Amino acid sequence: RWSPLQRFVSEGTVYELPMRATSVEPGEVPEKALQYLVGFFDGHGCLGCRRDGVVYLSATQSSTRPEALLRLFSTFGGGVYAQGRGKGSRAPSLQWAASGEAAARVAEAMLRVPSLKRQQLELVAASRFSKVSHVAICEKLRRLRAEPAFMPGGCTWPYFAGFFDAEGSVVVSPNSA
Repeated sequence: RWSPLQRFVSEGTVYELPMRATSVEPGEVPEKALQYLVGFFDGHGCLGCRRDGVVYLSATQSSTRPEALLRLFSTFGGGVYAQGRGKGSRAPSLQWAASGEAAARVAEAMLRVPSLKRQQLELVAASRFSKVSHVAICEKLRRLRAEPAFMPGGCTWPYFAGFFDAEGSVVVSPNSA
């Protein structure tokens, strides 16, 4: 097992954990940057409810490749936390998260571009204005996670790059020329 993660390094900069932002208003995010972040979030992101009924958005990534989480943090605020300790050759994980009002603002910003998690994002974005109980919102989020996703409007290269950074790998067969 690895030691508990107290800091991580990205592009030569050391970051102390936990990283907390008060609240960042997601202003005008360039469309291609937003497409990348939404692609990454579609691959490694999660929308849900805490035990107290507060909605949240989170994404997890290896501590050895935290760049996408740092982009989420600098664009939307929230926080970056140690998620898992790591075991054997598997490095510890980091998690970016935003909850409550901040999660609703992030979801609203992400809705400006196509997403596989569009219905979930719409629900979280509307949660701060909704008269529906948070229990009902949380139950609907659970149901939506179990349904197959569809993304109308197709996939852009920045979206694909974000999704690939979250989920992809390239394997070259030793027998290929």
